[in-house]
Amino acid sequence: PLLEGLGAEAQGALLTAMTKVCFYDQHVIWREGQPGTSMILVMSGSVRVLSKDDMVEMESPTASPKETGTKVPEGGYLGEACLFPDTGRVRAHTAVAEGNVVALELSFPILASVALEFPFLLERFRAIASLRAIQEGVHLKSPGISSVTKAQLQDDSGLDEAVAGLSTELRTQ
Repeated sequence: PLLEGLGAEAQGALLTAMTKVCFYDQHVIWREGQPGTSMILVMSGSVRVLSKDDMVEMESPTASPKETGTKVPEGGYLGEACLFPDTGRVRAHTAVAEGNVVALELSFPILASVALEFPFLLERFRAIASLRAIQEGVHLKSPGISSVTKAQLQDDSGLDEAVAGLSTELRTQ
């Protein structure tokens, strides 16, 4: 979904520039509250995203880690709220590898370098990162940043429409 709608050239340039990273089963990719400077696109395996409440729940003797938090499957992405300097840069969740995970990591400097050839990528990723930061409550300018409300962002199904709307707003500012 992250790269859907991008032309083959832009998609290829972005994928080629990203850094391949691998994580073993139960590896903590990052912890909630940690500074963040990149996002990852899950190529194989899955990642479990856990909040503080999920971590407390996991300490219960009856809890199953596989039933706690949110699973980000192959093709999914996470960490985008930390991609841009003005969208939080603090991890809102803990991310843990489920099984062996291969992912592609994207940092802002890499995105900026690819955007020299494909400028629309900055706008697209800024909108995605801003919306996720608003959704997670970590955006530094959450109140009044746009006409997009938190209620519209309760699940990812409205994210693409919200991205399109916010992209238009960013372009006209």
